Amino acid sequence: MTDPGHRPVARGALPDILEGGSTRPPRPWARRAYAGLTAAVVIAAGAGAIFHTTRTDPPADPPLQSSNTAASPAPTPTPAPDPSVHTYEVAYASGTTIHGGDHTTDTGVRIRALTQTPRGYVIADPRGRVHTVINDETTRVGQLADTDRGTALVSDGDIVAWVDAADGGTLTVLDIATGDVAAFELASWPGNLPTSAGVPDGGEGRLIVAVDERTVYVADADGVMAWNALDGEEPVLLRADPSASTSRTLDVQAGLLLYSVSILTPLEGEGSTTTSLVPQLRVGNDLTTGLTIEGEGGRLTPDGKHVLILDGTALPSVVELATGERRVLTPDTGTDDATGGGVYLSVYQWLDAKTVAALSFDYSARKGASRALLACDVHSTTCIRVTRVDDRNVVLPTGQLSP
Repeated sequence: MTDPGHRPVARGALPDILEGGSTRPPRPWARRAYAGLTAAVVIAAGAGAIFHTTRTDPPADPPLQSSNTAASPAPTPTPAPDPSVHTYEVAYASGTTIHGGDHTTDTGVRIRALTQTPRGYVIADPRGRVHTVINDETTRVGQLADTDRGTALVSDGDIVAWVDAADGGTLTVLDIATGDVAAFELASWPGNLPTSAGVPDGGEGRLIVAVDERTVYVADADGVMAWNALDGEEPVLLRADPSASTSRTLDVQAGLLLYSVSILTPLEGEGSTTTSLVPQLRVGNDLTTGLTIEGEGGRLTPDGKHVLILDGTALPSVVELATGERRVLTPDTGTDDATGGGVYLSVYQWLDAKTVAALSFDYSARKGASRALLACDVHSTTCIRVTRVDDRNVVLPTGQLSP
């Protein structure tokens, strides 16, 4: 059954193994439960979850609170109360094997993209096939629309989203804890999708910007679209600042949005006034107000209290939003050099609300750069080595497609 005036997702929008019901909701997207995946999750729950997690119901967006900080005199954004915060082991993939803590899992397929959830993992292979890995069992659940570059898998908790190849491109959201799936054809998407060479593209291959709790954020030429698909809600547009020449959403956590804008600003100099596009990094409860912080890009902590600044410097820094205090992460190199000289950190994942995982490159080694995975505490700013990584083709749980 179809809804007149809409182009619904066909029953075959996902691979045939994703079984649909006999009816479809009156909107151009479909919700399904994948029976095989649900059974696997039940088995995993009986054996104990792979990672410890604390879940709470998604709260409503709170109002802004006004306060002046060292970062900016703008109002400090307020994160949602009691957001879900998950705890993960440091994990990575090499070849067909996932290494997570003391446990290894041979998935049986070569891994090109990896993301981590409290129940297990979601991976993509070189052919773009999407699989869940739960309790050491690998199950195919989809097919990527684009296998060339960029971020393929985006997740928060047990919610994972990707652009599936079905029907010429379908936004797909999977709850691996329940097996529920929601899908929306890009051809019927109500937003204004940004395009590159005529193909929907959120920038650097990232059409899906972020997942926060159960809401998926999709890049839009007018801001960003928020879609709580699994609860049956329609996509909602969050409009960008009309005074900004450009606006790009970078991350969403605990109801806060981290975004970059370019503002046309008059500049005084040598007796004349010129105008120039000045970039700003902001954090807010929407895309029109927020706290301006120094930096080019970053990631929000799961509780929304800190921003990890990623601006291409050797050692990333962390800004506490309530105070504006900035702290530089310091790796433990096993030497007397407390500044981590000769070391470059590439931060890639939050392990909990105060710990971030990073890949370090130590160029002080005599035989060339050595590589290791670190866990860094954003409060003490210290990093400890978890494991050395010898495989230069290691795949980290970022959801990005490896070369």
